[in-house]
Amino acid sequence: MQYPWKETLIRYGSLLMLGIVIAWTLTALNSPFKYPFENDSTGVIQEAEFWHAGQGLMRTASLTQLPQLFAPTTLFPPGYSLLVGSVILGGISADTAALWVSRFFWVLMPLAVAFALAPLTGFARAAVCGVLAALSPGAVENGYMAMTDVPFLVLVAFSLGLLARAQRMRRWVPAMLMAGLLSGTAYALRNAGAALLVAVVCAYVLAVLVRACSVKLAISHLVVWGLGVACMAVPLFWRNYLLFGQLQPYQNSEASFGYLQSLRIFISGLFMDMSGSKTIALLAWDFKLLLLAGVPMAAGLLYLALVQLRRAVPEQRFTILLLASYAVLASIIVIIAQKRYGVDGSVRYAMQSTWVMLGLAAYALFSKKKLFLLLTALLLAGRAVYLNDDLQREGYIAEAFASSPRFVDAAAVLPKDWILTNRIKYELARDSTLPSLVTHLPVDAVIVSNQDTFVQRLVRSRAIMHLELDSATDSKGFAAVAQIVAARAPGRPLYCLIVPTNRMLRGPSARDWERQIAQTAAGQFDVIEQHDNYQLLKLRDRFGAR
Repeated sequence: MQYPWKETLIRYGSLLMLGIVIAWTLTALNSPFKYPFENDSTGVIQEAEFWHAGQGLMRTASLTQLPQLFAPTTLFPPGYSLLVGSVILGGISADTAALWVSRFFWVLMPLAVAFALAPLTGFARAAVCGVLAALSPGAVENGYMAMTDVPFLVLVAFSLGLLARAQRMRRWVPAMLMAGLLSGTAYALRNAGAALLVAVVCAYVLAVLVRACSVKLAISHLVVWGLGVACMAVPLFWRNYLLFGQLQPYQNSEASFGYLQSLRIFISGLFMDMSGSKTIALLAWDFKLLLLAGVPMAAGLLYLALVQLRRAVPEQRFTILLLASYAVLASIIVIIAQKRYGVDGSVRYAMQSTWVMLGLAAYALFSKKKLFLLLTALLLAGRAVYLNDDLQREGYIAEAFASSPRFVDAAAVLPKDWILTNRIKYELARDSTLPSLVTHLPVDAVIVSNQDTFVQRLVRSRAIMHLELDSATDSKGFAAVAQIVAARAPGRPLYCLIVPTNRMLRGPSARDWERQIAQTAAGQFDVIEQHDNYQLLKLRDRFGAR
């Protein structure tokens, strides 16, 4: 269905205004409680600052790269760092730029999702899905943060929307070229963008098979779209080849998860992002209940979808194939990443598929208006309950930390299942003594920390490398860093900054975590600074001197 351009402008303009209200309101509510930078944010900000200074895309190197302190990374593509670096050119700080980029895309999220789904569901239902997506736990948790999750989702949604619309355009070349540019940009932001590239090709192949698209049109579309992708991908591949000798060097540390466990983790995240209910999310771990509740519901939606599919015009069939291909492949890539690398399969990854599934459900319920309204009301209620519970929990945590200068005392009065990681960072970021302590260490010192990326964001002038420390009694990490530094940077002093983690504060001997650390490292390290919530250790030299 097509609308006059003025009406279309009003419709999407209204969604843009609604996106501003959602992002601004939830940012204001989260600001007193939540630290807006995650571990990945630090590397992005570092790369943006180095790039802005004309030194390339560099971040803190690993210990095995000593004596080099900063190096290009093989962990993530550089797209987000370049976006942040471009905003820095306007004269603002890298921290602010990283937050602005993420929140700007959060503002666009309702509009982008509606744009992608409207060719299939009509504008009204697509707009409802856009609002639900922007209010989902995944969007609320990550739109506020300086993270790639929401920007990636928005780029994918706009790309899919253009691909869907190009099927009915006479002059489709600009739309396909722009879709390719957006797809390539999404790939430059996250490795998971590969799922989008494969999904587009699969959708056209399937469309030809079901006669929703001619072979000639499919090839023409894919060639033009591919040119757009190449504009972003070829420079990325060329950079990778020059720096790393590989077109695709990105990798993570190996992990060991089974496919069934990985699938359940993903389904749990999907249910959480869809419903906002932890109780429903736990269905993923109850196989019998999942079958009893999930299979009839999925079968009902599939039946209604098939009924609608018979009435669909070729353009709608193509859109269904496109959205379904992306949802399936995006889900598979997360499950594989979880199994192979131990990537967190929480809502931040599930949210990339949730909005598509909402759109497909809205289409399946096209002739069931009352049922769609009921589902919308339930999902909105779930999001309201989630937001209320989240803000209440963060408020209680903030009160506990405010009442005691020692984190371990605050943790003792809070429920064991509450994760305190973000609050620990929030409080330490306000402590000026920590960055001052690190800054004044000897210039030639090698500095490691169990919270290296967090400390690195506070102390830009020094390289803070990683110390693997699973618990306060884990001595392997201390021995490993001492051995590496002795081999790769002999004669340089080694300092270890230990910050308590949620696991340390929740352990059976949480109140003695500082003493346990000192005892664990006693064979090689001495505690030279002890504060309420962190401690600094120094490696003894070969003569035993401190």
